[in-house]
Amino acid sequence: MKGATGMNSTNGVENIDFPLYHGTSTLFLESIVKHGLGGCNPIEEWKVLECAREIYPLVQEHLASDQNYESKMFSFELMTQQSQNAMNFQHGDTYLSPAKGTAIRYAIDKKYGSELLSYTLDFLDGLVTRRVAGVCDKLYRKYPQIFTTLQISAAPMLFVIDGVKISDLLTEKGFDPLDSVASILDARRDYPNDSEVFIQQTNFRLKKPVAINNVSAWLINVSKWHIGSPEYSLRQVV
Repeated sequence: MKGATGMNSTNGVENIDFPLYHGTSTLFLESIVKHGLGGCNPIEEWKVLECAREIYPLVQEHLASDQNYESKMFSFELMTQQSQNAMNFQHGDTYLSPAKGTAIRYAIDKKYGSELLSYTLDFLDGLVTRRVAGVCDKLYRKYPQIFTTLQISAAPMLFVIDGVKISDLLTEKGFDPLDSVASILDARRDYPNDSEVFIQQTNFRLKKPVAINNVSAWLINVSKWHIGSPEYSLRQVV
């Protein structure tokens, strides 16, 4: 592996000494403060994937011809399948990015701080608005937390994590992270002012929770929206 700078060894365990970032929303702030980042899995707890799979046939029937939803249909289908091909559509794990901008764009783009939850709620809202049979009674009884979340106005958040152990990470697709870490270190060394350009597509899965005392939390205040390059300011809350 090139360049030892960027990793420290403590009791034989290597730690990354550059920050990693997680973009989400205020919807999950209380849980993260209480349980740590990655300590609670609301996607599993709320049965978001089960709900997404149940509403997908209704989405096909009632929303496929609506221009507001048509462009999102294919991605939503891959999410219900938990597909992992050129792009990763697996959800439920906590993902970290070495690129601050990537995490911030994710948080801003995903209204509810989770891709699967945001898509599910978007389509669910369309079904509710159209009063599709079985949605507001049968599905509501099965997924009350998801329906309650429809009424919540969430704000984007950035979490900054320091000192993550390499042994606590996997690559985005679930493999050993050492090669990815080495590539990030090379980019940071060779392109210190532009490294984010080279590392923005590299993400990690977190294998175990990170205590809140190793995390700082920031509200993202978007002042102007541009696709791919929003203008924003950050305010620390934790």
